[in-house]
Amino acid sequence: MPNAHGHTVREQESVCVVDLAGRVANLEQNLARGLSWIEKAPARPGRLAIVGSGPSVRSRLDVIKAHDEIWAVNGAYDFLLSEGIVPQGFWGIDPLPGLAEYVGNARAETTFYIAASCDPSVFESLAGHKVCLWFPNCEDMIYPAGAPIVNGGVTVITRTPFAAAFMGWRDITMFGADSSFDEEAERRYCYQDGTFAEDSKADLQFVQVGEETFITEGSLLKQVANLGVMAEQFAGRLKFDCDGLLKAYLASPMHDIDGDGAVTGPNAEWFYGSADAA
Repeated sequence: MPNAHGHTVREQESVCVVDLAGRVANLEQNLARGLSWIEKAPARPGRLAIVGSGPSVRSRLDVIKAHDEIWAVNGAYDFLLSEGIVPQGFWGIDPLPGLAEYVGNARAETTFYIAASCDPSVFESLAGHKVCLWFPNCEDMIYPAGAPIVNGGVTVITRTPFAAAFMGWRDITMFGADSSFDEEAERRYCYQDGTFAEDSKADLQFVQVGEETFITEGSLLKQVANLGVMAEQFAGRLKFDCDGLLKAYLASPMHDIDGDGAVTGPNAEWFYGSADAA
């Protein structure tokens, strides 16, 4: 339907790939492992880089390396390793067994922050490594008393700023959250498409911001909406060094996206919690 600006808006539904019973079963098994949980910390000095898998990461490697600590999500972890960069943190939320493929080259220097509802096989693949549990805010899940609940949006990278704030980071820069594909290089990711079986195979969508058209998919449209709200909520503590759809969206006056599968501001319907609640 048209919104207040006369743009066409299509609702993007989010459905978890594992049902509630499956996630609860995962949670029970993972809690029984006796793993540590992420802990709240006071404000700390230094700069944190959070690295997603978008194509622009390839051109930001020197900038990423200059940060005091580096976190990677999903396939960005293995890509950074291939470039001689060992992230201090890996973050995962996908409740499917395929998440384990992203950590097939796990390094001892890395702490693996794995959502408590992830598939138990992921934890088994990380035996002998440092693993910390975190608990994604999800209205249908009930967690143990005192569990550190992490707010955020529809993808793991939208959870990491809240986790970072909870853990004391105040200077956070996000890389590789482009949320669109490099049409010229025919890449969805900073690495070769199809490297991991878990990589997205979703149908492509075309969206327009101003005069620019971007190739994306439904979950990434929602990711952009989430990150646009977070940019305002974090009031300067969260910066972005990305290209693609996210860069264009953040630069647009109304934070609006037009096109097939469009999303429009203020996008609060895809935002859960606030920076202060992290």
